[in-house]
Amino acid sequence: MFITLEDEIGTANLVVWPKVFKANRRTALSARMMAVRDRIQREGDVVHLVAYRITNLSAELTSVGQRDEADLLPCESAFFS
Repeated sequence: MFITLEDEIGTANLVVWPKVFKANRRTALSARMMAVRDRIQREGDVVHLVAYRITNLSAELTSVGQRDEADLLPCESAFFS
């Protein structure tokens, strides 16, 4: 499965291999917002994120924009550095 991620900086392709999709099927198909643990692969200007765990963050979506900086979800790395 391929999922395209886009923000104000650009796009990235999330690659979900069959084994990972099987383990995370419900989240991958139904989450309105998700967090993904991945490995970053770059080829020129193209960014691929190879998923190994997907977490459903749909419950947190309602409070986006109402959070203080201290309440933001932790970010371990930037997709487009």
